[in-house]
Parts: sequence; C-alpha cells; structure tokens
Amino acid sequence: MSTASYQVPVTPFHPAHHFPDFVRSCGPTIFLLWKAALLKKRILFYSPPPVEEACYSVYGTCLIANIPSTVSRTLRNKVDKMRPLFNVGVSDIPMVEATEGGYAACTSDLIFQHKKSLYDLLVILPHEDNHHQHPELITPPGSQLSTKINATDIRRYRVLLKLLASYGVNNYTGEEDGGDITDTWRKMMFGGWFWWYGRDGYQRLNDDEEDEENGEEITLNNQNESSSGNSSNVEASEIEVEMIRFFQALTTNLFNTLRPMVTPNEVEEETIILYPDNLIQLGLDPQDDGAFVKELADIYFGKKIEVVGKGNRILPLEMKETCIRIVYNIPFFLSFLFTNVINLLYPLYNLTRNLWRNER
Repeated sequence: MSTASYQVPVTPFHPAHHFPDFVRSCGPTIFLLWKAALLKKRILFYSPPPVEEACYSVYGTCLIANIPSTVSRTLRNKVDKMRPLFNVGVSDIPMVEATEGGYAACTSDLIFQHKKSLYDLLVILPHEDNHHQHPELITPPGSQLSTKINATDIRRYRVLLKLLASYGVNNYTGEEDGGDITDTWRKMMFGGWFWWYGRDGYQRLNDDEEDEENGEEITLNNQNESSSGNSSNVEASEIEVEMIRFFQALTTNLFNTLRPMVTPNEVEEETIILYPDNLIQLGLDPQDDGAFVKELADIYFGKKIEVVGKGNRILPLEMKETCIRIVYNIPFFLSFLFTNVINLLYPLYNLTRNLWRNER
C-alpha cells in the first residue's frame, strides 16, 4: 500500500514551524477558530503592521480547517477547502467580495473592520508586545457564530498546553491539572493516541487511520538530511507534527462520531433530534455547541437536526407544532372545562336546594 505523507519541511522558514506559536497565542479561542474554520466561514485577521505573524495565523487557520481524506470521502456533501488569501488591502476588496466559500485572510487596514459584509468572523490580534492577551473575536450583527469560550474548550486547551510544555514551547507547569506530564502520559499522547478532556471523563481518538488510497500520515521530511544530520532541526519539527496530528484527530473523531448520528438509516428524515449526551459523545459542550453541530450537519451531510436539552433553546419541529396546537386550543379547552364544571355543579346545586326546602 502506497503511503503519501503530510510532510513538514525542516527548513527554518517554513510557516508550519509557527503553528505552535499560533495555537499558544490564541489560547482557548483556537477551538472557536477551529469550529468556524470547519464551517468554512470567512475569517479575517486584523493586525497593525508588520503582518508577518498575521500571515502565519492565516496559514494556521487553514491547517486546522483541513479535513483528512479518510473523512472527506465519506461525507455526503463535498465542501471546498478554506482559501488562504493572506494579506489583503483596500485595493483587494473587490477580489475578497468575489471570493466564494470560506477563506482566511489578514489585513492591517482599519477600514475592513467596518466592512462587515466581507467577513463572518473578525479576529483582532493583540499587539506583539502583549504576549498574555488572546485575540478578540467579533461577528457581524445577526450572526449565529459563537465567540464564547466554553468549559470543554478550556479543558481541551489544557491538553495542548501540556503538549507544548513537553517540547519546551512555553512555561506551562501542569499545576492546573495536578502535575506534570508523566512518561506514560506522554507516550499515550504521542504514540498515535490522543486523550482529551470531554465533559464527563476522557475520549480516545485514533489518529493513525491510513488513507486506503493515499495512506495519509504526518511525518517529517528528513530525506535531505544526512545520516548524521542536525537532530535539533528534527526535534524542533516534531512539535509541529504532533500539533497538526492533534487537530486532525479531533476533526476525524468529530465527523466519524457525527456520521452515524445523522444517518441512522437509509430513510430520509425531515428532522433528526440530538440530545446533550450526543454532543458529549462528539467531544463538544452540551450547552453551547448546539448551533455549531446543527450547521455542521447541514453543510457536510445535508441533514436538518435540532438539539434539545439543557442549555439549548432549540425545540424540535414536532414539539414546535405541538406547542402551537396547545396555544391555539387553549380557548376551546377553557370553554370545554367551564361547560363541564357547570354541568357537574348544577345537579349538586339542585340537590342542595331541595334538601334545604324540605328542612324548612
């Protein structure tokens, strides 16, 4: 079986090497970007000059938007990939307006912030001197796209912090989760399996599925290295590989778990109902990610779903119709109730009156 690998070149100037810094700088909002990218939204990064880091953010967004071919060929609807437009200016506005589908772009022109028709998500990057501030996410009026970090996003980000810390990318000590990464923990994460925090317990993700046609696998491009090559370059590239593998595993698990939920049988159903437990199985937040799953199922599977339960204010179609019928029939119900109460009380009234007359 042939194996085509996703290769991260060890050349120091390749933008993939900036992916860990992109994830770290985003903080937990990286998962809001991940969801928006999967929905193929128009994502625009704003940053004052220079725009080098913003361009790396565009590249990183397209990486997390990528759907492995092992998954994409099983989807009912074929969706175009995110288009990286990189840096755009005022003169590029007609081109941006004509761009169809999702894209990721960056700009240093303030006027783009007021062109709300050009983007679905505006990401304002913090100043390069402010390393502890995360990006600000803004959506146009009327947008259903969430800009709120939920508890599941934070738990999952802690795993990424540990992943980064194990390679010395940041100074995370693991105190939030009760200690440093043990050798066993590290092997579980880097040995082809990722464990990440769901809302209840752990979820195991298998990211070692091979593409039957292309055998996709993420590896390092070390072919140009000599047998006694520079090992520091290879070690520096391992973290980029693991970070990309992490998001590919996350995406693979999401679609592989959602598919049987929205395609339970061959019969076409108008509306499929999901519950909070289903969102937990998907590794999402049962209170805040209902709208995301609803749009995801529509885009990739052509299915209409409704999420019911705590935190989701969406009623299934059947329940909506039932509520309408109940409200519509309230006057008839009250009239019926009043008539029957009168019919029941009238004989009792006559009996009481006759008894009172007899006593007199």
